[in-house]
Amino acid sequence: MRKFRILSLIFVAVFALLSCASCSKAVTAHVFLTVIETKIMPDGTEKETLIAGPMWADIKGTEANPPTVLQATREILEANGIKYTYDEDTESITAIKNKKESKAKGVVTGWIFELNGEEPNTRAKDTEIFDDDGIVYYLKSWVNEDVEGSGEDEGGSETVADTEAGADEAGD
Repeated sequence: MRKFRILSLIFVAVFALLSCASCSKAVTAHVFLTVIETKIMPDGTEKETLIAGPMWADIKGTEANPPTVLQATREILEANGIKYTYDEDTESITAIKNKKESKAKGVVTGWIFELNGEEPNTRAKDTEIFDDDGIVYYLKSWVNEDVEGSGEDEGGSETVADTEAGADEAGD
């Protein structure tokens, strides 16, 4: 009988430790998001056009699972009723306000983000955010002569979830 009590106490202690490991202090990051389109003009200069923003929001997370650029971007777009397309396979945003990533012969267009004026070497889903961070998502075009395409969106296996404010999303 004593063995069972000791085993029970060990089980309870391990369970308590595991439970506390997942308990983490809540954190909130007050951040802003701006969405911009950058086009290369025929003369080679870049022209920026504001698509949305700046928009502020409080993004919640925990110390163990802090808020990220991707989480903030999605929450802010949804809260402001801005449609976007999220690719479940690549875990990235592929369109905002019907402005899509694409590949045309010699030109690639893609969504890139900056955090506080710098392009991190991490993906949006892996980049943590903190209070007063600024996120800029921008659709950028660049010349890549190795790319051949029709000019159409070539995201063949893309899983699309067009999102509007308040809509539930599968997998999130």
